[in-house]
Amino acid sequence: MLFKLHEASMRPYIELIWGWNTSDQRKMFTERLELSQIEIIEEDDTAVGMVEVVQQEDHIHLNNIRIFPMHQGKRIGTYIINEIWALVKSKSLPLKLRVFKVNKKTKELHQRLGFQIIGELEHHYIMERKT
Repeated sequence: MLFKLHEASMRPYIELIWGWNTSDQRKMFTERLELSQIEIIEEDDTAVGMVEVVQQEDHIHLNNIRIFPMHQGKRIGTYIINEIWALVKSKSLPLKLRVFKVNKKTKELHQRLGFQIIGELEHHYIMERKT
């Protein structure tokens, strides 16, 4: 289910940047996944996405938030990010994430939720929301 979600939600962006190779993507996805940090997002007892949050020394990192495309636009991601933010605020740490530069819709969502661009990599914006 997790790789299907990765493919469904990220393939359009990965294809634009590097091209898509299913076996390479599956290998990289499996190697980078922190299963102990993942929570499945459900709506009406149906898995609609996943979130992966990792505590770093000086910030909380939203490693992944993925919603199946058929469930996007229902404010599920907004709800999850706001829930994470409520927990992060109590720790007085910033919340950071990376977003593909080609994923303008998601970048704009994060900006509406109070994130600011604090840096850039070749294909990503680094964004942060401070307490």
